[in-house]
Formats: sequence, C-alpha cells, structure tokens
Amino acid sequence: GEHPAVLRTISLLLMTSGFVAFFKTIYLIFKDQVYTLILGFWLISSTVLLYYSANFLPDSSAFALTLLGWHSFVKYWISHTKKSLYWSMSFFGLAALLKVTFFIHPLAIAAFLLITHRSDLKLFLSKYKGVIGLFFFCLMGLVLWNSFMIHYNSVHHDEYFLSSALPIWSLSSTGIAEVWGYISGF
Repeated sequence: GEHPAVLRTISLLLMTSGFVAFFKTIYLIFKDQVYTLILGFWLISSTVLLYYSANFLPDSSAFALTLLGWHSFVKYWISHTKKSLYWSMSFFGLAALLKVTFFIHPLAIAAFLLITHRSDLKLFLSKYKGVIGLFFFCLMGLVLWNSFMIHYNSVHHDEYFLSSALPIWSLSSTGIAEVWGYISGF
C-alpha cells in the first residue's frame, strides 16, 4: 500500500543532500568557513523551505536537485572534470522533470559557457560535444514529458494541475465581470 512516510523521507533526504551540497559549494567558492556557515545557515533558516522539505510538493525536491547541480557545476569550473559537468546536467534535468521552471538553470549555464567561449566556437563545440548532447537529451526528455502530461490531462479532462493557459477571451461576459469584481473588490 501507500506509505506517505516513505515519500516524505525521500524528500527530506534529498533536501538534506541539497543543503549539504550548498554548504560545500559555498566553501568551494569562498574557501572560508565563516562565509560558508553564514550563507548556509541563512538558506536553511527559511521556515517555508524547511516546512516544505518533507512535503509532497515537487518544488523542494527540484530545488534540492538544483543545488546538487550547481555544486557539480562549481566543481567542474574549479577542477575542469567533465564528469562533474555531466552530473550537473543530469541533476538539472531531473529537477526540470519535477518542475519545468527549473530548466532555467541549465539554460543559464549554457549561456554562460557560450559567452565565456565565444571567441572560438569550433573549439567550444568540440570540447563540450557530450555535454551539449546531454543538454539536448534533457531538453527532449522535458519536452516529451510535458507533451505527455498535457495530452494525458486533456484526454482525461483534468484541469486540476493547470498545465495550459486560461485566456480571458475564453470567458463569457458574466465570467469576466465576476473576475473583475474579485479584482476590484479586493
């Protein structure tokens, strides 16, 4: 049967590993324990973040995977091991599968790498061929997953997750007046 404690435990363990990765990332950047402790405890002092760390929403797990991804990218940037860059893209891809808006992080890294290597684009393409392939693999997985999700929700008439736009012009005039009443009467 279903056991909510198992999902909460997995989410909490994932968030804990994200916090540890954040601490390690700050230490890799500043090489100072004081900055590491101040910034690390500043992050985990968020009561909203701590409350949702052991919850059923995918946001905290996606955030933890993003922290792991940034840690792997900083490790790559310092030591230039491609394995860290592969792990980084993998963590970002998993985070984006949980919450599509988290794909902004690999896009930012791709833009950063393109800007830092803009002088020699051929060298960039040859040097990062595998990472570019992994990036597009994650992007294709994300597109396929979201396409499936939108199709599944439309076939089963499920608008609970709001995976599509709700334009105002699709409402009747009474619906528009009701919405306007909520906005102006607030």
